[in-house]
Amino acid sequence: MFESGELQAGQRVLIHGAAGGVGMYAVQLAKLRGAEVVGTCSPDNVSFVSSLGADCVVDYTKERFEDAAG
Repeated sequence: MFESGELQAGQRVLIHGAAGGVGMYAVQLAKLRGAEVVGTCSPDNVSFVSSLGADCVVDYTKERFEDAAG
């Protein structure tokens, strides 16, 4: 995200599988960098991903991430 993607503060990043082992760290690291985070997850993990700091949490069973991420 930071080296190859050059993520900067104020940019928006989409993290698929935001409740998973890699995704949950990616959400937190992106927030520390000052990015706006959109995370996708299953319905059971919506509140967990929100608690990690995601600005927008997409339940992929109910909505398309393309619509939520803009």
